[in-house]
Formats: sequence, C-alpha cells, structure tokens
Amino acid sequence: MNLRIVSKNIKHIYIRIKPSGEVVVSVPLRTSQHTIDRVLHDRSHWIEQKLRGMESKYPTQGQSMEGDRLFFLGEAYTLHLVASHQSGVELEGNNLYLFGSSDTKAKILEQWYKNQAKHYFEQAIATYHPLINRPIYAVRIKKMKTRWGSCNPAKGYINLNLELIKKPLEALEYVVLHELAHLVYPHHGKDFYALIAKQMPDWKQRAALLK
Repeated sequence: MNLRIVSKNIKHIYIRIKPSGEVVVSVPLRTSQHTIDRVLHDRSHWIEQKLRGMESKYPTQGQSMEGDRLFFLGEAYTLHLVASHQSGVELEGNNLYLFGSSDTKAKILEQWYKNQAKHYFEQAIATYHPLINRPIYAVRIKKMKTRWGSCNPAKGYINLNLELIKKPLEALEYVVLHELAHLVYPHHGKDFYALIAKQMPDWKQRAALLK
C-alpha cells in the first residue's frame, strides 16, 4: 500500500484515496502510531474497496519500461531491459538489468522480487521468532492492498506483503516483528507495543520508513 501520513492542525483523522492509488491519512498533531494503526485497521475494508474502484477507473499499465525507477530494499534502481534467451535479474551499482524475452520480463521481475522477499523474510523471522516463542504454522507472501502484513493468532498464520521487499530492510524487519507479536497479543494495546519496544527499541523510526 502506498501510504502517506500528514500531520495537520486538525481535530479528527481523515483518509483520502488519490487517483494514483496513494492513501493519504491526515492526522492531528502528535497523533500516536498506535492510534494511526488502529484507524487503518478499522478502515481497512473501506480502503480496499476504494482502491479497487480506483483501479477500474484509472487502470495502470502493469509493464515496466526502460529507464523506469524500481525499488529494492529502500534503494532506487534504474531499469534496463536486455533481450536475452537467458532470464534473470542483476544489480550493478544503481542499475537493475532485467534479462529475458519481451513477453516474459514482467513475470521474471515479479518472481525475482518474490524470491528476494522470501529470503529476507526468512532471515527476519529467524532473528525475531525466538524472541516471541510462539509457534508459526504458515507464512504467506502475497500482494495486499491495505496492509503490510496480517496475522491469525489462533491458527499461527502470518501474511506478509510482497511490496515490503521494496522498503528499507529495517522497515521489513519491523513488520515481521509486528506480525509475530500478534501471535502473543492480537490487539494493538499497550502490552503489544511494549513487547515490540522491548525487542526493537527503534521500532517507531522503522515504522516511519513505511510511509
């Protein structure tokens, strides 16, 4: 989800969906991250419905073009399309080279993102799961329109948004810990954030990287 938080001298929280698909959340000054998370959770179905409407009204191209700017772990890369019988992705400096035929490049790029996401999610889970000490029975990586992740504590399932691989690693790790913490506390109460703060003291700075 392309999310932007704007602090203003207002009394209430307002959510606006731009034609580009950006979700703009206007909040009163000094609104806590806890409150913002709760509002986004409560309005998630409404946001998803609006985003689907935007997609039908303003369809996207869905194809990456030569010279496009792509993101990976918070860094911007210039895309270079290379016609080749071999398929794959290579990073060199600030350039991302996408090898393959014209009709397969989109799938190759998406699969590369999925492979990278799986690798970094597994690393983060290996780091933070022992600190939570609750069983995980399934971790799913998928595209989600309104959330960076979700958790089913009763079943031990965690869902993580594929788009996280485009954010800084610190932000990705925060979301992983956030969802792991829901295995202990399903809510966004004080105990939940106390657990996160204990294991990740800089979690607020990391969460800000998602905006």
